[in-house]
Amino acid sequence: MFSRRAWFLSLTFSLVFGTNYLYAQTESVPAQATEKVGKIQSRVNELTKELNLTVEQQAKVKQILDKGSQDLRVLMQNARNKAKELRVKAHDEIMAVLTAEQQAKFKVTRKKNETNTLPNQ
Repeated sequence: MFSRRAWFLSLTFSLVFGTNYLYAQTESVPAQATEKVGKIQSRVNELTKELNLTVEQQAKVKQILDKGSQDLRVLMQNARNKAKELRVKAHDEIMAVLTAEQQAKFKVTRKKNETNTLPNQ
């Protein structure tokens, strides 16, 4: 079992270095939202069947799952923003140790990498 520190470091590493995957997603936001609503309703249906939920309980569970989904979306956006800040900081620190010629090459490489992995925002 991971210690809290190992878990946190693993999560941080995943967020910092795994966000390019998130940017590479090609689904449109409305399609993702529709899919999430379908998944939430599907989960409510599963729980209703497994737990014999009342209509009132179903409504409350759906509301809880909707809120959790929204909270997760905000968390992921914050993580993407923080990862971007960390990348910018690392690039700035790298630039500080490079010669002028190396800096020029590094800028070209950064531009090329950004256009290959991130959509225009």
